Amino acid sequence: MGHRIEAIVAKGELDKELLSKFELPCVIHEGFSIVGLDAGHSDHWAEKLSIPNENSGNIILNCPVTHYFAKELGLKEYAIIFTDYFGGFGEQYATVYSAGKVAMEEMEGGINQALRTIGVFKKGGLDEFDTICLGRYRSFHEHFTKYF
Repeated sequence: MGHRIEAIVAKGELDKELLSKFELPCVIHEGFSIVGLDAGHSDHWAEKLSIPNENSGNIILNCPVTHYFAKELGLKEYAIIFTDYFGGFGEQYATVYSAGKVAMEEMEGGINQALRTIGVFKKGGLDEFDTICLGRYRSFHEHFTKYF
């Protein structure tokens, strides 16, 4: 089974009405909101909002639409994470934004560092990724089927 997650992670609960308005799935673990992202969804909203939808790094959804969602959701500090694994092989990237500026440059293998940066503390011998239960999610694909 593969593992592909693209998400915004931020401390605290987010406004359910705003999440619904933007058709964004969100789960909460250990006081952190994990907002699923999808490229087709992002393309739809970029067009709808007349926002350029381009990125400059390895995290495809580290783009203006994602930052627009974060701003509208009232996020002051957040990580954008990307994982793509299958059969134990793959890659992961993460970056952190604070007050609209890069607080941690996009980094390969940097998800745990990004999560520490936004305040996730390891619990019970787990790393930060598993502390907020990211390992439970293989993807958020099923939430975005209308955008395929």
